[in-house]
Amino acid sequence: MSGVTEWRLNLAQGLQARRRALEALEPVLGEGDAAEARSLLEDLERAAQRARPAGVVALVGPSGAGKSSLFNALLGEQASEVSAVRPTTRGLIAAEAEPGLAEELLGHALCSRGEVRRVRSLGSFEAPVVLVDGPDHNSHAQEHRQLSCELVERADLVLVVTHPQGIVELAGLRFLARFLGRRRVVGILGHVEAHSLEDREALLEQLHGVLAEALGQAPAAVLPVDGRRTPGAEAAEGVGAPPGRDSGDAAVEWGTLRAVLGRELRAGALGRLLQANAEGAEDRLSRLAQRAAARLASREQEETAALDGALARWSEGLALRVQASVEASAGGWRTVSRQGLAEGLRGLGGALLRRSWGQLGALATGGLLLRRSPLVGAGALAAGVLASRRQGPEPMTPGLLSEPELIEVARLGAAAGEEALEAWVGRSRGALSAAQASWEATQQAGGSRVGLFIARMLLELPLALLALRAVALALLGMVTGPGFGVDGLVDTLLVGVAGAAGWRLAMGAWSDRGARGAQERLLAEVARATEEEARQVRGLRAASGAEQRAALLSLAGGA
Repeated sequence: MSGVTEWRLNLAQGLQARRRALEALEPVLGEGDAAEARSLLEDLERAAQRARPAGVVALVGPSGAGKSSLFNALLGEQASEVSAVRPTTRGLIAAEAEPGLAEELLGHALCSRGEVRRVRSLGSFEAPVVLVDGPDHNSHAQEHRQLSCELVERADLVLVVTHPQGIVELAGLRFLARFLGRRRVVGILGHVEAHSLEDREALLEQLHGVLAEALGQAPAAVLPVDGRRTPGAEAAEGVGAPPGRDSGDAAVEWGTLRAVLGRELRAGALGRLLQANAEGAEDRLSRLAQRAAARLASREQEETAALDGALARWSEGLALRVQASVEASAGGWRTVSRQGLAEGLRGLGGALLRRSWGQLGALATGGLLLRRSPLVGAGALAAGVLASRRQGPEPMTPGLLSEPELIEVARLGAAAGEEALEAWVGRSRGALSAAQASWEATQQAGGSRVGLFIARMLLELPLALLALRAVALALLGMVTGPGFGVDGLVDTLLVGVAGAAGWRLAMGAWSDRGARGAQERLLAEVARATEEEARQVRGLRAASGAEQRAALLSLAGGA
């Protein structure tokens, strides 16, 4: 397997990965770089798919430069119209060495926009060739410039033709700079017969400099051509020789041009030329990827700093909003904490905690007054029952933040645009949902059973002893006198009520402490959830950057 064949196989194997990389990177590269990358990949695809060494030689240049004359001279027949009217060539005129070659190398779309003819004289070149005379690139017609650009896109060897007075017009060839390094370029200076050798050297040097500036690189060669001589007339003795020169000068110039084309279009040399063009495209693609990687790194650094700032503002704002909601519903948190403690205690302790102080006071007063004044006692009991029906405010939990509050917090992180704002609203919902779920799990875990048992004993054991004392006093009163028993019973009841009130105060402080602990746990869960959400966002951003860098490496042809 030859080196060129092996290179082509290796190139073909990496094209699919490069195409996938370009698809992923188009939003990152921008319109200009993405278009250039697509053009470079098309170059590589054509190079990989070309089954044999065959080439396209394109003639480009300003109007009146002599492209058509050169085209006809190389073919040895009048294939392209030559006229003093500028411009002359309005479409492509392609000459192919064998049938179907132009369609194969140029593509149907380009061939359909010009004329293609079979020319046997092209068989004198060792490799199969398509020679194309393109339109004048400096024409006022935009479609002519576009067609010239499309022609060079498909060319392998570009002959830039001009005359001494038209060198300055080559500034319009700047569109060829996009083909820097991936097209072999040869400059042709026509109509040199009227100039001395010294002037000719100066003109060739000027042409070389203009081409180097316009193309961004030095041309492969710059050759003079006698506009009055054709390749077929090289042997004509003294015909058309310019003043002061012998007849061999023009023949030598045509011979040099044919020798250059012959060298470039030999089968092995053409294969190396095609490889060099493709390697130039690969180098351009690699440099494009490097520039894009540098821009990406700079942008990623800026975006990461901006994202970190936005995440900090968002998490702090969400925490403050939840804290404000929690503080606004402090009474509700205490109520729920007391109710939770009552559920754990059950029995008499639970019943005491479920009642408010107003209800307990009314019930105690009603019980004490029933014997003295049944009507007043019944009213006090009724007031206690009604007071027990009043419900305290429910605590504010993360899921209860209103939509306007969520949007207000989201705006702290959103840079601009509805899509970005919606993303931040989603992050807020996700963080609050995670915080609430984690907080509820800690609430369901319950308190210490030992602590609840001790709290019940501190209430129920003294009350049980007081109850035994009340029974004993009642029995003793039956023996000694009713007054003693009733007074002792009332005293016992008062001591029991005082003890229950003290216990209720202690349990209230305990439940308030539990409410504060629950609030702190909730706020801590919000902080944890926002930090976790921020970590995921940063992780996604870092993963996206890593994928883009890997795609750029793949586009450049790296592993």
